[in-house]
Amino acid sequence: MSDWFKSRSLLQQISLIMVLGFSIGTLLTALLVTNERQQNISSISSSVTVNRVLALVEILSGVPETLHNNIIEASRGSDMQLSIALQPMVSKHRLLKLSKSQRAQFARLQAVDVRLRAVNRQHGSGHSNKAHSRGRHGGRGMQGMHRQSMGYLPVVSGSVQLGSGKWLNFTSSIEEKSLQWSWYLLLSLLFIAVLTTLLMLWTIKNSLKPVKDLADAAERMGTHRDFTPLKLDVPSDIKPTIEAFNKMQQQLQEYINDRTKMMAAISHDLRTPITSLRLQLEFIEDSEDKTNMHNTLLNMEKMIAATLAFAQDHVNLEAPQKVNLDSLIQTIVDDYQDRNIKNIKYDEDGIGSCRLPPINLRRMMENLINNSLQYAGEQACISVLSRRAADKLIIQVLDNGPGIAADKLQEVLKPFVRLDKARDTNASSVGLGLAITRSLIQAYGGQLTLTNRPEGGLCAELMFPLITDREKLK
Repeated sequence: MSDWFKSRSLLQQISLIMVLGFSIGTLLTALLVTNERQQNISSISSSVTVNRVLALVEILSGVPETLHNNIIEASRGSDMQLSIALQPMVSKHRLLKLSKSQRAQFARLQAVDVRLRAVNRQHGSGHSNKAHSRGRHGGRGMQGMHRQSMGYLPVVSGSVQLGSGKWLNFTSSIEEKSLQWSWYLLLSLLFIAVLTTLLMLWTIKNSLKPVKDLADAAERMGTHRDFTPLKLDVPSDIKPTIEAFNKMQQQLQEYINDRTKMMAAISHDLRTPITSLRLQLEFIEDSEDKTNMHNTLLNMEKMIAATLAFAQDHVNLEAPQKVNLDSLIQTIVDDYQDRNIKNIKYDEDGIGSCRLPPINLRRMMENLINNSLQYAGEQACISVLSRRAADKLIIQVLDNGPGIAADKLQEVLKPFVRLDKARDTNASSVGLGLAITRSLIQAYGGQLTLTNRPEGGLCAELMFPLITDREKLK
């Protein structure tokens, strides 16, 4: 349960805690309010009962005893049962205390003994039956005393000894529904709890929005090199984090720009001494040393040109546009076939039109194909595949070469990294082809992945976020 809870999102965790807390709070509130309401009703009922009994005792004390039963009959009601008997209905233990003024009033009316007791509703019928058996000889009024009205519950019972020696027994009742749960109260509490929960969730969701924006900005910065600063109209406790992130973005952008400019400047400035060396080399007699020096200078020029291209890729990015992917890849393959590289083919999958950067896509494809030719040889069999996968566009370049050692698959994606076979100074590669391809694909929000094929050879996979127009070009 703990692992499941921790795996939920922060909003879900807060929501669960809030719903649980409000549910328990609402239930306890309803219980407390209902209990307090029942106690208040019972207290009020006891006070009203005592006042009614006082009035009745005062009336009985002023009329002949022969009229007592008639007065009792007339005073009975659904909430008050009365009778006159020879025995008290209430014993002398666990009595309720009367107020000083009530005791004085009973004394003034010559009530010899006054007993008042709260009725235990769970055992109320038992007490009534017991009292009925005790007062059986007290007259028929006692029988009416214990006929409980439908929908009423006894609250307080009492016995008052009159001046004649007889006892006035009474039981006061209240409507059963007045002691039950109030659905109006429950619905009101539930409405308040739901409304408060929704408002708090809305507030929390808005408070967490800057965190989501921060994550999105970090992803854009890493994939698209988008250094747009975040807005600062956020809660005060999150604002320092957003300010620190914006400052970090600015510093990182300045660092990348400075490094790129420095790389471009160094590469550009190196062309002058290389050109000078080539001119001086022309005045040297032909020899093996001259040939080696000439090849070294050519290789250096290639490295400088590739470095400048790599630096420019960080600054200028081609905007995606609507192109026919199948036609573009087939054109690239045809160009290689025209250069007498016959073992290359494109398995067309009918992708159709997509929004892609055509020039940069051609550069990436050529870099991957050249990499396969370099390591597998010009007689290598190369296949180019394309397919859709969910919201992604995947292009694969497959060859039947020796592949790359597993511990070198990530290493070869770094600038100027070449495997042993590529270290020959006569080779065309300077170790930037794959690095440039990865830099470009990441700039468009995708990624380059190299894997060894089970049957032998290498699989270079380009993954683009799918920005397509599914209609085919006509």
